[in-house]
Amino acid sequence: MTDLLIGGRYNWKGQPEHLVYMGYNWSGNGFWHQFALVNDPEVVWCEVLPTDTDSFEKSKIEGAAPMSDKPYLRNLKTREGYDIWDKLCAVPRYGFIHSPDNSRVLKAEGLGNWIDRHAAQEVVDEAQDELNGLRASRAADKARIAELESAVESAADIAGQYGDALVGGGLREDAVKVWDRERQYRNLLDAAQQSKE
Repeated sequence: MTDLLIGGRYNWKGQPEHLVYMGYNWSGNGFWHQFALVNDPEVVWCEVLPTDTDSFEKSKIEGAAPMSDKPYLRNLKTREGYDIWDKLCAVPRYGFIHSPDNSRVLKAEGLGNWIDRHAAQEVVDEAQDELNGLRASRAADKARIAELESAVESAADIAGQYGDALVGGGLREDAVKVWDRERQYRNLLDAAQQSKE
């Protein structure tokens, strides 16, 4: 079997498509070696059995980026980016077998690909709660940025008015105060935008 590395580039022997190896992952009815196209690295392009990996070879692409430059890759050693996946895979599996006398069907723990719906739902609910929290935080950041943008525009208008007065020869101290306020708003806006990023 060909040794495959997560993030490594491969292709089917004699075929032009250059692929990125995504790992040996669960997919519907079992574990499969998954590959994505180099130009679309987050979407599974093909899945193969372990017995088919000898049909792959390392791609020869000049200037290929090293694995550390690929932000879409998850870390298999620390399991960072796999937390929800690991919890879902940890849900006990079971299957069904015939009783020795073939008179009934028995539930067999640890066999097959069936999982308890409630246990799986708990994992999904936890992931959805985290996603909803991130969405709410993003919405709050957007609202705060819009508020700061409006404040900056108002301060800029006032500063412009005081600037005209200053050119006419008066209100220097008030104009400086307003310009300082505008600068403070802009600093808050920059901080909010950096927090959003």
